[in-house]
This record gives sequence, C-alpha cells and structure tokens, in this order.
Amino acid sequence: MRRLTWLVVGVVVAVVAVLVVDHVRSHRDPSQVAIPGEVPELPTGPPFTPGSIDAPYVAGISDNGRYFVDQNGDPFLVRGDSPWSMLADLRPEEFDGYWGDRAARGFNAAIVSLIGDGGNGGTWDGATADGILPFLGGDPGRVSTPNPDYLARAHDLVESAGEFGITVFLYPVDGWVVGHAFRPESTDECAGWGRVVAQTFADLPNIVWGFGGDYVSQDPPTDTDRCFDAVRVGLRAEGDTRPVSIQFMSPLTWSTQNEYWSSRVDWNFVYSYAPTFQGVREAWATEPPRPVLLGESNYEGLNLQPDSPPTTNESLRRQVAWALTSGAAGDFYGSQDWEFRPGWQDRIDRPGQAQVNTIRDVFERLPWWTLRPADDQEILLGGPPAGDDPNRDVLEDDHPTVAVTDDGALAVAYLPAAMTVSVEGDFTDARWVDPSTGDEHLVDPSWRDTRTLTTPGGNADDGEDWLLILSHT
Repeated sequence: MRRLTWLVVGVVVAVVAVLVVDHVRSHRDPSQVAIPGEVPELPTGPPFTPGSIDAPYVAGISDNGRYFVDQNGDPFLVRGDSPWSMLADLRPEEFDGYWGDRAARGFNAAIVSLIGDGGNGGTWDGATADGILPFLGGDPGRVSTPNPDYLARAHDLVESAGEFGITVFLYPVDGWVVGHAFRPESTDECAGWGRVVAQTFADLPNIVWGFGGDYVSQDPPTDTDRCFDAVRVGLRAEGDTRPVSIQFMSPLTWSTQNEYWSSRVDWNFVYSYAPTFQGVREAWATEPPRPVLLGESNYEGLNLQPDSPPTTNESLRRQVAWALTSGAAGDFYGSQDWEFRPGWQDRIDRPGQAQVNTIRDVFERLPWWTLRPADDQEILLGGPPAGDDPNRDVLEDDHPTVAVTDDGALAVAYLPAAMTVSVEGDFTDARWVDPSTGDEHLVDPSWRDTRTLTTPGGNADDGEDWLLILSHT
C-alpha cells in the first residue's frame, strides 16, 4: 500500500500523514468486480513437453506429496525471492543481471506477477517500464486482445531466469489487477487468458503457477474466484500440468483453508506475519498431503504488524527456521524493494537476506525431505509453549520447533531464545549451529548423561537463537 499524505491549508493548517504498511499492496476488493459466467468445462489437451535447462528447476511433486522435485526426480528445496514487479519495473537488459545476482546468493526461485498494477508495484494500466501494455486496442485491461510484444517480454524474463537456475512462481492474474489492468467480460475470457499464457510459456520448463496475492478468501466463491479458476482450467486445457496454488491475505492464511480452492490447488501457500510455525504446521496437516511453502512473511526493511517490534535480522531468521522445522518444503524471502524502488541496486546485498540463505544452506546439507514436524514435547521438553494470538509478532513468541525423521535417527530443532531443554529419543550427538553464520559447535558428549542442553549464549548477530542438530553416532 502507499504512504498517503493530505495537506489541508486554511485558517488552521493541519498536516495529517497516514502510514500504511507498504507491502500489503491494495485493499480494493476484487471480489466485487462482475465477471459473468461459470467456470467453463474445457477439455484437457495432451501434456506438453517443455524444453530443458541444465540447472535444477521445479518439475513436479514427490510421490508422498510433501515436497517438490526437479527434472531428475531429486528433492528441490525452494529458496525463494520475491521480485513481484520485476516484469513491470525492469528493462530486458536488466534481467540477466538481476537473476545472476540472485543465483549467486543462493536463490533458486522467485515470485513474479505476470501483469503489473498500481497495487503490486507497476502502473494501473499494467505497462512495462518502456510502455508495453499487456493488452491491445487502446483500452487497458481488455483480456480478449493480448499483446504479443508484452507476452514476448514476459517470455524473455522467464527464459532468462531459467538460464540462472531460477524457477519462476508466476501469477497469470492476481487480486490487485482484477478490475484495473485485467478486466475480463466473462469467465470464458478468463479461460482464454489461461490458454494464451500456457501457449506463451509452453517451451519453458521453469514455472510454477500462482493466483491470488493479497486476496481475501471468499466463501462462497465470488466472480473473481471463478475467474482465477477459469484461468487455471485454461492452462490445463492446453496440457499444462505444472503445479498451481492460490495466495490469500494475511495475517495467517494458507491455500487449503478455503473450501472452494482446497480441491483445486497442488501446493499450499502459507502467508503469515505471526510466528510461522503455526500456519506451516496446520497446512502440513491437511489431507491429502501437499508441499507447504512459507510464501510470505515479514520482509526485510518492512514492519508489517502494527504496534509490534521492528523487523530485524532475527525476525527473518525466526521465520525461515521455524518454517523449515515445521514441515515447509521451502520459503520465500522478501525485502522492501519488492517493487524496485529507486536505488534498489545499492540495497541488493542485505544482511538479513544472507542469514536466511545461511539457514537454507544448513538444511540443504541434510536429508531435509525425510523430516516431519515433531509434536510438541516429542523431542524437546521444557521450552516455552506456543502463543495463540494470530496477530503476535515473530519476536513475541519463543516456542522451539523440531523436525524429525520417522526412524528417529535425525532431528533438527530451532530454539529462538535462550533456554534449557531436555532431549527425548536415542540421540547420541548434538551440534549447535549459529543461524546467522552457519558455524557449528559440537556439544561435549557429557550431555548424554543428563539429557539436557542449554543454548550456548549469544550468536554472531547478538541474538540468542540457535539451530540444534541431533543424531546418532
């Protein structure tokens, strides 16, 4: 959303400044946009065979439904970035530079809106930085007349991402653009847009689909829900079988919460400004199993919870470490430059971002796909209980979380504050890992006698949070 300032000049001059949280883009309710018609029953074409790239990309979902796999069938830990408005704000000559930077820093995925809008970092007509509109005819938003030049630009962006090993979680349409840069006259037009999108990207393998954005979950479904669904059907009608999901509005949501969408999504997008273990655990427990991603939480440089502590490096560490020890198959990091504000190039190397990728590195070195969220008190006893206020900040809950393999041979815990815990299970080795640097500290074997562990004081970032790895000799 935007910083709104009204200056009233009169006998009495008053300046009223209203600061609204920056990343929560537009609270305009797209469900009120009339889009006649029902979701069409379109035949599904034969699956297309996209091209190939050398780097791993998301190519499907594991047989057990818990995580994504790459083109070789190997587990793919999503290490996401959130350049939402990249297509709207960057020029083609900047694509390779941005993706190259993100790949070098450890990212392998990114969320991007296919259509820009004033609410998601672009302009209200959806134009690119050099003025290319998504639709033709001099009437912005007319879905029946897609612009081939715009689609070619979008294709270039995704193709460039693939060259650097980035899977693009692409939103064909989202809640910000409906009624502005995207104004369909019927659900048939929505389905047609899905077909066009599938055809445009049929040769590129590095795509996962998303819908919604900061979209308020509706029950029963609205015209906007039916339009999103019609776009999904249009994708499928062209033989596009790539995973799809929908993102609902914070402060704590996940895709399968909505009855209409629960049978239509292939993975669960968790949106949480609260301690992230809560939403991730609940999404993980839904049936049938689907990969769970922490799709959005607090962004670096932004504080998204009113009357709460500022977002810090520790906030960012807590979010990702809690998620990965609660069943998440990956996460998305974001910063205040999700919309490429002036000077973003000077801020692209951020300390919180580096620490998030450090935690991802720790998990990547482990068989993370074999872990499941442990029940409270199953592995660690004595830590603070979880809070129950969905509006609490991530710095206002010190509950430890644990992920464990089914055979009990490996466990990874996150302890967000100083504490002493007792360890259940047959573990013989314990290692503390500094989540800000990745440095490991082997615990003296004498801990086996007492089965208790105490966090080792401050970490390198002056926090008291630590990762704990428990295993057998």
